Amino acid sequence: MNLKTCLFPLLALTASTLSYGQDTSNTLANPKAAATDSLIMIWENDTFASTDKWYTNGVMVNWTLSDVRTWDVPEDGQPGLSQAYSADLPDWAQFMVNVLPFSEDYANNTYRLAFSVGQNMYAPANIKIAAPQPNDRPWAGWLYINPSFSVRGENRMDVFELSFGVVGPWSGAEEAQKWAHEIIDSTTPAGWDNQLSNEFAFVLSWQRYWRYALTDELEDTFGADFVGNVGFSAGNVYVYGEAGFMFRAGYNIPHDYGVSLIRPAGTYGTPIDDSDPRLDDGFDFSIFGFTGTQQRIVGRNMFLDGNTFANSASIDKHVWVGDFRAGVGATMGPVYANFSMDWRTNEFIGQSGGQWFGSVNVGVVF
Repeated sequence: MNLKTCLFPLLALTASTLSYGQDTSNTLANPKAAATDSLIMIWENDTFASTDKWYTNGVMVNWTLSDVRTWDVPEDGQPGLSQAYSADLPDWAQFMVNVLPFSEDYANNTYRLAFSVGQNMYAPANIKIAAPQPNDRPWAGWLYINPSFSVRGENRMDVFELSFGVVGPWSGAEEAQKWAHEIIDSTTPAGWDNQLSNEFAFVLSWQRYWRYALTDELEDTFGADFVGNVGFSAGNVYVYGEAGFMFRAGYNIPHDYGVSLIRPAGTYGTPIDDSDPRLDDGFDFSIFGFTGTQQRIVGRNMFLDGNTFANSASIDKHVWVGDFRAGVGATMGPVYANFSMDWRTNEFIGQSGGQWFGSVNVGVVF
């Protein structure tokens, strides 16, 4: 057993950089897409709706690595790197495909590791009040890291993710919000002494996505596609099942599964085949609109139910919660960006009218 078999998450960060410039055409169905990494930042904030309450800010950075077969770490006894990528999965990756539920070793696929880091913050409607507000959303922050493994086909993708981090003062949400409000000369949030207590937090998630082209030709012309998904998450932060879809239409739509809102086992716009406009040898572009929804049946939400192992603020939640979104996206060469306005239905008893917030993301493939 070689060292990479034991330490593949760490080695992934360095081995993927050794793959570029090598010939993969004899071993991989979509060599250009398979050898591509993607890096994206997503920012969500209710400032876009001129409010400052409830789910008030979320930021995430995701790095999705190239297909594990392009890392090309040699077997024991082989000096240096070989000149072609392996058509076979490393033992550890094949083991994950075999043991993970719902995952399959299907044709024309890629196998990727990804890593995300992010922070979410939540506050009641009136952030000027220092006293507890038992009839409104509790103050809370979450700082997390998300390693994930995905099996991606041309029309289907499974994502398996572990989110782990900390909820409470250790999340740094209080300092982040006060700093941001000081920079923009806004109201100083006064109630962070009432936030949830420190608690190590985790979520295990699985999502399956399907992608269907709704037009005969999506390259260099008007086209449309549909991406649907189902999945579930379980941990001391969240327990829920969900399903949703996204519809896109426009010029030269990217060949990917779109970019989701910040959530466990989301999507981040990584190309799935060599026809993606961001992989064009020239300087291609695309522009499109999108709309969609995500519906959840919620068994637990720590940011409403309160701490698992300590007394804390809490409020009764709604079991059924839905997100609805509409936005525009574009790519220019390897760079891509989306903006959407998003409406979330009432999450807790006493909340009125749901919540609007905006989502913006900027990414690059390389």
